[in-house]
This record gives sequence, C-alpha cells and structure tokens, in this order.
Amino acid sequence: KRGGKDMMVELSPYSSTVESASSSQDAWTPDFVRGVALAVGALTEISLNTTSRVISFQNTDSVRFNVYYTTRTIGTSMNHPKQSKTQLFRRNCSNVELPEIFRNPRLHTGRGYQYKRARLASLETSSLNSSVEVDGEQDLRLTLIECEEDMKQLKKRKIQILESIKVYANKRAEFAQKMDLRRSAHTKL
Repeated sequence: KRGGKDMMVELSPYSSTVESASSSQDAWTPDFVRGVALAVGALTEISLNTTSRVISFQNTDSVRFNVYYTTRTIGTSMNHPKQSKTQLFRRNCSNVELPEIFRNPRLHTGRGYQYKRARLASLETSSLNSSVEVDGEQDLRLTLIECEEDMKQLKKRKIQILESIKVYANKRAEFAQKMDLRRSAHTKL
C-alpha cells in the first residue's frame, strides 16, 4: 500500500488480450515499473532519474536494467558469457514484455539494438547518476546512428524502385513508338 491505496491493484494494466507493442501505448510510470519489479522479485532499485526518465534496477546476477518509462524502452547491461560486456535495448515494450525481460535479461524482442564491449568501454562512467545520464544520451546517439542506416537503406530502395519504374517507362515509350509507326503507315494508305 502507498498513500492508502493498494498499489498492485492500481498498477495492474493487464487485460484479457495481449497488448501489441506500438508507439501509441501509454507511457509507464515509475510506480508501475516498481510494481512489476516487485512482482517479479529478486530486483533491487538502484536509481531513479526523473530528468532522463529512467528507473534502474539490478538483479542478483549483477545485471542492470534501465527502464525508460516514458518511451517503454528497456536496456539491460551485463557480462555476457560469450560476448563479454554488452547492452541490449528494446523499444516500445508491452506490459507483458516488461516482466519477461526482468526474468530473462537476454530476451530479444526484435525491436531494439545491442552494444558490445568496444562501444561500451568509451561510455563507462564512474558515478551511478552520470552513468544513467550517459545511458540516455547513448540511447539517443544510437537511435541517430540507426536512423542514418535506415536512410541509407531507403536510398538504396528508392534507386531500385526508380530503376523498376524506368523499365515500365521504356516499355511505354516502345509501345508509343510502335503506335506512331502504325499510325503513319495507316495514314499513307
């Protein structure tokens, strides 16, 4: 209970249907994320930064969870058994995915990106609060890099589409030329 209210009842957004993960979902609140973490268990809250809108937890295996509650982005930082230090970010997570990721920090949702040790080494900081701020900035910078990659792919796709259109335009031009030849042959008769 908090403020005379039963928090688990208040924070239970689960419905009978599984939610789709879309950007139109409502933002989470820190209290909702805390309630889910409490329900999952074995998680300790280590930080709340209202400026960056991130709440952080750590589990018993020293995996750090950074939950950007307004964007429903969940970042996990861990020492991966084969890849060394890694961070995995998942965007637009559903209410169902949040506890699943708390239980299995290596879970891939298909909506996100991963950092490996080389990128992480340059971004590590000594204090916990600045680490949370760097994570927020890092998330934005990596989103920008992803946008650049998406733009490159879109430019390639645009060229392919224009080349396909050109094929149809050439066929139309050939057909028009044939029609002109038939017209001129018909008018000579």
